[in-house]
Amino acid sequence: ILLGKFLGLALVLLAFQALLVVAGIIVQLRLDAPEIDLALYAATFLGLELIGYLVIAAVAIVAQVIAGGKYVGWLAAIVALAVASLAPILGVEHGLLAWQSGPAWIWSALRGFGASLAPSLWFKVYWAAWALLLAFVARLFVVRGIDLPWRERLVRARERISAGNALGTLGAAGAVCGLGGFI
Repeated sequence: ILLGKFLGLALVLLAFQALLVVAGIIVQLRLDAPEIDLALYAATFLGLELIGYLVIAAVAIVAQVIAGGKYVGWLAAIVALAVASLAPILGVEHGLLAWQSGPAWIWSALRGFGASLAPSLWFKVYWAAWALLLAFVARLFVVRGIDLPWRERLVRARERISAGNALGTLGAAGAVCGLGGFI
């Protein structure tokens, strides 16, 4: 259930990013730009930026499952995004603590991405591991049909614990710890 929702959101995000690539190319053509670098467009819009949006989509789906309703889940995801964007104002400045933060990548015509790409990618993978960990937890609480009270959801979550889910959760937690330690 969760994978289907995530793949649907991923396709929408991919289509949106592809539209941004087309819009960028059109703007460059209208401005008579000397060279259109399709590889750079693919690396930025369909790679680096898309990864961050996919992590946000995964966390939004997890929020919807944990909140127990579509609209409450949307509200929870919006509140999470707002709190994450306000993290520096709230005093949370470390990249491993402020959700979706980390060093920004920089591109220049002279050096390309240079040394800024690797640290940015490590942080993106770190936050993707967090999203995966939350998805394994949400998998235990997903409900089809009519929403159940929390007590029944907890009982069903205990019944759904399997070796595969436990290994996936441990693997994702290990990835979070390992990547966090490396960073």
